Amino acid sequence: MEVINSFSRNISEYSKNASYFNQRVKTEENAKLSVSKAADIESQNTDKNTANNNGISAHKKFLEDFISASHKAPYGELADNFGQINYNGVTFQCDFERNTISLGDMSDETKILTIPLSGGGRLKVNVNNIDDLAKTIDMFNANDRKRIMDALAVYAKLQSKKYEIEEEQNNLFQKLVEKNIK
Repeated sequence: MEVINSFSRNISEYSKNASYFNQRVKTEENAKLSVSKAADIESQNTDKNTANNNGISAHKKFLEDFISASHKAPYGELADNFGQINYNGVTFQCDFERNTISLGDMSDETKILTIPLSGGGRLKVNVNNIDDLAKTIDMFNANDRKRIMDALAVYAKLQSKKYEIEEEQNNLFQKLVEKNIK
């Protein structure tokens, strides 16, 4: 009987030890799994962050390339985030789709001078804003200054001719009225 009791105690201790050993092995395996899972999660997050950063970088590069390739405006590098160039208290509006910069009210086409610029694109100026253009003439490069001055000279000559024609018409009309009255 004593052998049986001894045997049963040994079995009982063996099962306790086995239980302890199994728990320890499981704990170590769980710890390894936890470390492995943490590494996997960190790797996945790093991959996601890299993908997000790459996506943002790719999107930003696409926008920059799109704007630089198809949407330009003369002197656009001077523009703020709203597409406006403020120079010596005068504000130009960039039109990146039409490759122009504008000064003044553009609603009445009959009052707009369109001046081709040397680097491509155009400068549009409302004739009521020619004094503002004079304040900003040093913003333009030498070739564009010459083009602007030539355009203003042609405009002044056209205005002078227009005035002469109107004067002649008025004088002719007055002569006709005077003849009919007599």
